[in-house]
Amino acid sequence: MTKALVLGTIILLAVFTAPALAFTDVPGSHPNYEAINALSEWGVVDGFADGTFGPDDGVKRAQFAKMAAGMLNIQVTEGMTSPFTDLGSNDATLYPHEFVAAAYKHGITKGVTASTYNPWAYITRAQAITMSVRAMQNLYPGELDSTVYDFYSPWGQFSPDHWQNAAIANNNMLYQNLPDYEQLSPWDRMPREEVAQLLYNLQEYLPTKWMEAGWGETLRIMGPYLMTIDAPYVHPSTTEWADEGKQFLAVHLEAVNGGPSDWHLNVYDFEAVGSDGLVYTSPAYGSIENRLGVADVRPGGAYSAELAWELPTGVTIQTLRYDGGNDYDYTDYAWR
Repeated sequence: MTKALVLGTIILLAVFTAPALAFTDVPGSHPNYEAINALSEWGVVDGFADGTFGPDDGVKRAQFAKMAAGMLNIQVTEGMTSPFTDLGSNDATLYPHEFVAAAYKHGITKGVTASTYNPWAYITRAQAITMSVRAMQNLYPGELDSTVYDFYSPWGQFSPDHWQNAAIANNNMLYQNLPDYEQLSPWDRMPREEVAQLLYNLQEYLPTKWMEAGWGETLRIMGPYLMTIDAPYVHPSTTEWADEGKQFLAVHLEAVNGGPSDWHLNVYDFEAVGSDGLVYTSPAYGSIENRLGVADVRPGGAYSAELAWELPTGVTIQTLRYDGGNDYDYTDYAWR
């Protein structure tokens, strides 16, 4: 038996802005473009005041500790300490003392000696790779395949401290979109573009990082795109049929593409979390201009979509989540 139920509606406005380059010296053709822009959006890396990223610049060891903390969701708080005496005076900021202390606490770094970290030296490829592998093994044990094959190290057994980590990294595809390391020295400084790519490659082994926001806030979605969520309200819009004991709750999505290229929008990238604590994926139906689920929003185009979930009667939508899916799928977004 079925019964007609009023369709509750939440208004959701998605405005896709022009996808301007985040950094003037990282064009779309750059091999690490996606990694650099993703880490910028996630707040892991910053550019310079002139709008550049400096992809070939080196990364200091103190900077790498901060970048690793941002990428790996490491909690850094005032007052954390390490045994390193070469970090300079400790001011009110967390950099570099607490970031280095967090890396030490989690076994990511052992320092260059028992009492020194050498924070202002440029990090080498060997050091960055070793610290990344240690971070994953200590913070997310079991995510990386830690089997060591000596033939996987691009530099062979070049160092008792690093070669096994270099092999593990290669075995887990952490060198994807990086140069051919057999042709480069492990002891050279690792440029910012390579560090960004190395950290970006870790996302495949990390749990989803939900970016929480309140209704009505604006967040960056998949890099250059903006999405604004209006405050939810119930509006009797239409009548649908639901199974006995269930109801339809809907989200109304307005999408406007302000960019120069098509935007592929899939309503099934949205999911709802009910007041019963369950996650409801794949809306019961979704329509965009009377087409099911998917649309290419053309430059200057505006489309309406309605997403509905069939929920038990009395259950409300507590959180709406969006997973862009195609570009920066490590970071998803949630509205309450």
